Amino acid sequence: MINGNLAGGSIPNKLPFNMIIDTIRRKKFMDAFLANDTKIREQGEKVRKVISFDFNESINQFFI
Repeated sequence: MINGNLAGGSIPNKLPFNMIIDTIRRKKFMDAFLANDTKIREQGEKVRKVISFDFNESINQFFI
């Protein structure tokens, strides 16, 4: 990861860590809806649930 081998070296090693993680989360989130492979879709579904929970929690802070 530090030497630029994350994602097969397609992600430059000069990007901030948070941006790399957000990119991976975004891809897995899209995989939850679009992937044809069941295993990839299941992994994406896990990320989708976490993102949905985070979003709901942040919205609830404004309305409670």
